[in-house]
Amino acid sequence: METLVGKYAVDNQFLAGQGYVTVSIDYRLAGEALFPAQIHDVKTSVRWLRAHATELMIDPSRIGVWGISAGGHLAGLVGTSSGIRELEGEDGGWADQDSSVQAVASVCGPMLFNELSWIHGEGPFPLFGERIKDVPETAALASPFTHVSPYTPPFAFVHGKQDAVVPVVQSRLMHERLLEAERPTELHMIEGGHEINMTHQVEMQRYLSAFFSRALKHTV
Repeated sequence: METLVGKYAVDNQFLAGQGYVTVSIDYRLAGEALFPAQIHDVKTSVRWLRAHATELMIDPSRIGVWGISAGGHLAGLVGTSSGIRELEGEDGGWADQDSSVQAVASVCGPMLFNELSWIHGEGPFPLFGERIKDVPETAALASPFTHVSPYTPPFAFVHGKQDAVVPVVQSRLMHERLLEAERPTELHMIEGGHEINMTHQVEMQRYLSAFFSRALKHTV
């Protein structure tokens, strides 16, 4: 059985209703800990799922992740950075398990932090504790864009054209990068801002449902 992971359990209800096993991950926020704590938590959760696959009656070879905004970023990063030691967080447990996933969906998620047209302001960026321009290596390490490879799983992006928080160019650039790498990807730019998960929920869910059905070969 396929497994889909998301931070807020209620946001997974539409997928649970379609027969997926859904799991809601909690992770340390930027105000609690600096990067890479967040991706360590997510990857630890994926490893935990694989370690308990038998008792949970899930298929560890078909795990998809999705998220909204910061969750979309982490979904993208867990999808692209399998095996990158400094992002694995193996001291969190279950180090013998694989942290890779087989499908990724991002809703308005950041993909490339040091993209020049994205204005972050002069103060410290909460995720890094410093200005992005002062920590270019950390910004690159945290960017899913950086880690696209021939092994990157299928991606889907849903992004509001009028997003004033995370510009839609973030999803578009990542989509184009995946196309260059000849990886499966789809981009859905819809009318709306950063809160399309609330203002355009039905449309968003339709795209995600269709994507995961294809990527995980899900049948009810």
